[in-house]
Amino acid sequence: MKTAAIRHITAILLLSAISLGASAQSAMKTLNAAIKRFETPGGVTADYVLANDQGSTRGTIDMKGKNYRIMSNDLKCWYNGTTQWTYSSISGEVCITVPTLEEMQMSNPYVALTTLKKSCKIYKVNTKTKGVLVLKLVPKAKDQQVKHIMVYIKTDSYAVTNVNFEMTDGSYYRTTITNFKEAKHSNATFNYDSKAVPKGTEVVDLR
Repeated sequence: MKTAAIRHITAILLLSAISLGASAQSAMKTLNAAIKRFETPGGVTADYVLANDQGSTRGTIDMKGKNYRIMSNDLKCWYNGTTQWTYSSISGEVCITVPTLEEMQMSNPYVALTTLKKSCKIYKVNTKTKGVLVLKLVPKAKDQQVKHIMVYIKTDSYAVTNVNFEMTDGSYYRTTITNFKEAKHSNATFNYDSKAVPKGTEVVDLR
């Protein structure tokens, strides 16, 4: 179930010359500005499209700090900062877990960016696309499952539009984010809501 949830939810690749040195500081400044967009008191909401080697899907993600709620036709997920509830239409079950940091990185762009900026080398990538900044994040440790991440950011608003993961096993997760806007989420938003899944759905506690 954890793998299904991860594959459903995220991901960022056309590389040209990479700027180093002073540009590395510029890249970090850009990344920090993008992270700032997620740090509104009431949280944010956005639509997303996730594509990977198994197909694509779309849905809505609500975020407030590390908390998130994901709603799509075949998967629904709630995380309140400690516990995660994940419903999959394939299994027809709700599984309760305590996600690892790596799993949260793959499902919440805010967690991914704030965590990976500490564990990755960050480079600014030259691009001919107007109005877009591209950052490449490369894990410092060589034993990571993530090969690198490409982050696409609007120059006018510093809103993240794409976060794409390239994995060391050749798989990928490419996420497009649209309709990004501030919200006023209550903490209850991120707790499991039984009304959002079919009546009688079995709940399996895997903690």
